Amino acid sequence: MKQATAALGGTYLKNPLSNQFMGQDLITVHPLGGCIMADSADRGVVNHMGQVFSGAPDNSLYDSLYVSDGSVIPRALGVNPLLTISAVAERCCALMAKERGWEIKYELTPRELSKSSPLKLGIRFSESMRGYFSTEVIDNTNEAFQQGFDLGRKMGSPFQFVLTIISNDLERTISDENFASPIMGTVTAPALSAHPLTVTHGEFNYFLEDSEGPKNKGILSRLLRFLGFSGSKASAQNKRMQYKMRLTSATGKSYYFHGFKLIHNDPGPDCWSDATTLFITIYRGENMQGEVIGKGVLTIPLASFMRQLTTMQVTNATGLAERWDAMLRFGRFFGGQLMDTYGANLV
Repeated sequence: MKQATAALGGTYLKNPLSNQFMGQDLITVHPLGGCIMADSADRGVVNHMGQVFSGAPDNSLYDSLYVSDGSVIPRALGVNPLLTISAVAERCCALMAKERGWEIKYELTPRELSKSSPLKLGIRFSESMRGYFSTEVIDNTNEAFQQGFDLGRKMGSPFQFVLTIISNDLERTISDENFASPIMGTVTAPALSAHPLTVTHGEFNYFLEDSEGPKNKGILSRLLRFLGFSGSKASAQNKRMQYKMRLTSATGKSYYFHGFKLIHNDPGPDCWSDATTLFITIYRGENMQGEVIGKGVLTIPLASFMRQLTTMQVTNATGLAERWDAMLRFGRFFGGQLMDTYGANLV
């Protein structure tokens, strides 16, 4: 499965139920039925060829409407249905071609197999954040995020996501700050859609250099900076974690999500709040060129953060030693970046 996934350019996700305690069996929950095959319109939807009954008493058929997937199977098979569904679909195609005088060429043209690149070590983890968001706050000021949060909470407009971040090249993740890791997941935001939105075209950057300096860090922090308590040593290490992704609703509407966590050394212990606070902007359309339709703030509760730690995995490791070595290298990278920024508080 790993080789097939790599050749297709996909992301391999291990089935947690396929393990040595379960006999390494494949588990399927493939839904069957819905357009079942039968010999008459009053007992099913399609005939033995997959052709759809029109519903007339004489069992007449629609001329060019066929169903040839798992929905024509009238019951659960008790085994993985892949081969059965494939056989029924092949038979449907063969009978359709025969009836219309088409020729299907089954000869295979040999070709040299392409050599896939060796799989690289990667890091994958899931993250859940929640907060509030308002479509009534669209201005581009530092205070807008907090205003969106406060108004969203007052109006009952929550915003939550559950994401999986896939750093599929550990070396580049550590060495190239501009290297973006793919994001997959869902977003729940009643102000945008009654149903969860699907995340696509997602990109995550761990620690981008932030030349714009601190924003929206709270009244106390702004007061301390005004009084001169923030030195140049810390400000030179400003960074931001950045999230970019397209959101698609069940009805086909598109939105664009841009979020960032400010990693900035204010006086006092602010590392935790910085790493768990996300400032978000939502745009209409498929990119940041669209109209701004709202802002807000998301955070990670402590319980969610502890669960997040358990989801971290090293991908494509050949053994336990390589897996632990990769985890330690990633830990040193992540901790080192935070130390660069917040170490000034320790000296």
